[in-house]
Amino acid sequence: MDRWSRSKAHGKNLPAPTMKYSIITGEYPPQKGGVADYTQMVSEGLARNGDEVHVWAPLSDIIRPSCSANPVVRRVKTHFNRADLAVISEALREQQPDRLLVQYVPHAFGFKAMNIVFCLWLRQLRSLYPIWIMFHEIAFPVRINQSVRRNVLGITNRVMARIAAGSAERIFVSTASWRASLKAIAPGAVSSEWLPVPSNVSRCDGVCGQGLARNQYTTTNEAIIGHFGTYGSSISAILRNVLPIVLEGSANTRLLCLGSGSREFIEDFRRKHPSLAPRVHASGFLRQHELSHHIATCDLMFQPYPDGASGRRTSTMAALAIGTPVVTTKGILTERVWTESRAVALGSTMDRQALAALIISVLGDRRERERLSRAGSALYRECFDLKHTIARLQDAGGVRSEKRRSEPVCGNA
Repeated sequence: MDRWSRSKAHGKNLPAPTMKYSIITGEYPPQKGGVADYTQMVSEGLARNGDEVHVWAPLSDIIRPSCSANPVVRRVKTHFNRADLAVISEALREQQPDRLLVQYVPHAFGFKAMNIVFCLWLRQLRSLYPIWIMFHEIAFPVRINQSVRRNVLGITNRVMARIAAGSAERIFVSTASWRASLKAIAPGAVSSEWLPVPSNVSRCDGVCGQGLARNQYTTTNEAIIGHFGTYGSSISAILRNVLPIVLEGSANTRLLCLGSGSREFIEDFRRKHPSLAPRVHASGFLRQHELSHHIATCDLMFQPYPDGASGRRTSTMAALAIGTPVVTTKGILTERVWTESRAVALGSTMDRQALAALIISVLGDRRERERLSRAGSALYRECFDLKHTIARLQDAGGVRSEKRRSEPVCGNA
């Protein structure tokens, strides 16, 4: 029982006292990555609420001095080998955290994504500290049509997830669709809870900034379709299949690609579609406020995913938080909240013509874009905002019914 639970048990109606958290993550800024950004937001959010936070992460090639003593960021020399784990164990004995929060991604802990030692270490700690695990990813897929090496990786990842989940007092997943998968892998573990990932791009108000961003790419009344991402092969393939149809079918439209890899994507796009070259643009690297203004200046964001929109997609969260209308795709990981809220326009990656037609339709319907903007902003505030994440992590946990454990933060999964 933690200190807040004890004060409630004694009948005292007191504010939640300061908690001690130790967070273990495979990446943390200045290292790049969605998990790095997420962990920083969570650790700083807990610290702002008065909690003591220690973060354990691998060494970074970039040295960036901390602006604050809380959270305390401590670096391990390698990716969580036995020597690193011994150092962390000693520090945990000194700190005596109320909760040990693990940001779990199998490939983030080194050993070519097969660090079973790390998971066994968690099992050893379960009698000493309450362990809460956030599964950002669970395991590499196992398929009959892929190499033996990849299947060995997938099987090992499942063993790791089973051990880790069995060590946890409380389990979160970044998309509700993974709850069933994790239950099948670790049937003896506690039931998992859906904890969507908030946007890692803060909204920066300022019409002037948005106007300056727009003027970089067009000085007319042309519409701008945006995409924000890292341009991995599967998503890039969808963009290449759909966007030429959109641009050819909507002459008064430009494309603006944002994020790491955007310039390389646009260079390739221009080579393959030279007639469209003057109307496609890439921003390259942008600071937070610049990225916010660029997303805000787009008339809509096209954010397709082969497995569907879900609560783990921070690129979509950024557009929702800023209030830019979103056209995205439905897939196996898409939670019901996306269809029931009607906060995004959903298409299918299986029909590129229909998906392109959906984009053109939303572009041409000002009222629908305004509705999507309002609905998307409302959905983000009600379901995905960082305050919901912090509230769940500061929840006493304690004894709760299985019904309470299964409820996702947004209502319907």
